[in-house]
Amino acid sequence: MSTRVPELMNGHAEGPVGEIDLNSVPVAENGLLGGVPGTGLAAAMRGINHARLHVAATCVGQATRMLEETTRHVLNRHQFGAPLAELGVVQAQLGRCYSEMEAGRALALDAARSFDAGTVPRHRISAAKLYCSEMVGRVADQCVQLLGGEGIVGPHPVPRMWRARTLRIYEGASAIHERNLGRAMTRSVAAEGVLPDSYRVR
Repeated sequence: MSTRVPELMNGHAEGPVGEIDLNSVPVAENGLLGGVPGTGLAAAMRGINHARLHVAATCVGQATRMLEETTRHVLNRHQFGAPLAELGVVQAQLGRCYSEMEAGRALALDAARSFDAGTVPRHRISAAKLYCSEMVGRVADQCVQLLGGEGIVGPHPVPRMWRARTLRIYEGASAIHERNLGRAMTRSVAAEGVLPDSYRVR
């Protein structure tokens, strides 16, 4: 067995992803994870869905922090004798970002409540991971833009979180989630006439 830590990560440098190599490592029957043969895939899928929800929640948390930091900046930064926060274009950018962040929060919380109740709504979880990881990238771009020079020079926390790009790769890249959700939709509607994990409208 050998382990490695990458020399450099683009984002999340404080929590690097390690690699473990197992070569010809025998495992006795009593060392089986879970103790019951044939249950590993179900446990792994539950773990993956839990991790995807974690990524979605992380994205909402980062978007929240970036918007708070950016709003503080535009309140205190003056141009032409007034705070940037009084400019309509700045207000519109912040408002759009806030709406996207809250949509992501609602989606992630809804999926998490179902998960905690014992149902694993894997398609809604996939949608939450996809939406929130794309959302935080859009919010990061807008926040860095609103910060101006501070967005690219100096120790401001927003440009550090701008590296949230990596969250679109963790636990399944966005393109994979898009494809899987599209497949699930066509199969579910063809077989049952409704979208997967959908709420039934009565």
